[in-house]
Amino acid sequence: TWQQGVTYCAGTVDGTTGWRLPYLWELSKYFYQNGRGDFQSGYYWSGTNSPQNPGYACIVAMFDGNVVNYTKSNASVYVRCAR
Repeated sequence: TWQQGVTYCAGTVDGTTGWRLPYLWELSKYFYQNGRGDFQSGYYWSGTNSPQNPGYACIVAMFDGNVVNYTKSNASVYVRCAR
C-alpha cells in the first residue's frame, strides 16, 4: 500500500536513512530521460497525493510513462525510494 511504501522509505534502506517516496515529477522525469531503465515494468508510488482525493496518490507506469491516481490501499504497486 502507499502507507507501507512511505514507512519503508522512512526506515533504513541499503544501510542508510533519509529516504522518501519520490515526487511525481521525479518519477516522470526519470522515465522520460531513461525509459524504464532499471525499474521493473509496472506502476510505482510517488509521494504526491492526488489533488482531487486525499485517499489517492499519483503513480507512474514504468512501461509507458502514464500518470494515474490510485487508491492508497492498493497493494499491487512497486516502491522505489529517493533521497
